[in-house]
Amino acid sequence: MAIQDLSIRKKLMFVVSFLLTITVAIAGTVSFIQTKTMVTGRLEKNELPATVTAIRQGLENQLNYYVTASKSVAKNPILLEWFANGEDPEWIPTWKKYAQSIVDWTGAMSITFASNETRNYYDVSGPNAKAAEGMKFWFDPFLERGNIFELNIDHDKALDAWSVFINYRVEHDGKVGSTGVGLDASALAEQISQLGEKSGGQAYLVGADGLIRIHKDPSLV
Repeated sequence: MAIQDLSIRKKLMFVVSFLLTITVAIAGTVSFIQTKTMVTGRLEKNELPATVTAIRQGLENQLNYYVTASKSVAKNPILLEWFANGEDPEWIPTWKKYAQSIVDWTGAMSITFASNETRNYYDVSGPNAKAAEGMKFWFDPFLERGNIFELNIDHDKALDAWSVFINYRVEHDGKVGSTGVGLDASALAEQISQLGEKSGGQAYLVGADGLIRIHKDPSLV
């Protein structure tokens, strides 16, 4: 039956029903847009910044723990005296015990000391001649930049593994060196990832250049 064949009453009912349907559809669309805008605005202004801040603070707390460890080695008065007096080889066994105690305390992968006077590099095993050869690639640039401490990421091609080193500047009696706390990057990446998961997202470390530095997925680094 065509619309023109309907009675006036039925035509009015049809028009009213049509208008109500359109009105409900428009109202629903407007309500959806308003709700979406409100939720998006709230996420951008409140929830997301708060989540990012919480993740950043959690990451800073973790890194500060290792920075403090590196600083404690750099400020150790016995180490500084040994450094100032020319790094007597007889003290190396004491250094090894001390370095190992810091590893045990922090759970770090390694504790190191690099000297610009003797160009020696010491780790928990004592002097490391092979590592000393590579000081020109990270140690000298670190000293030239003049920073108190830095976080550096290194890739061991032989092991195909990433490591994180937190180096702290040492200055004593006109001599300069650095202490370092070495961390397994995969373990640190897992800790960072857990911070993101607690907030219902993903967390990873990005450098000032925008490149990913530490991520749970090594292929993304």
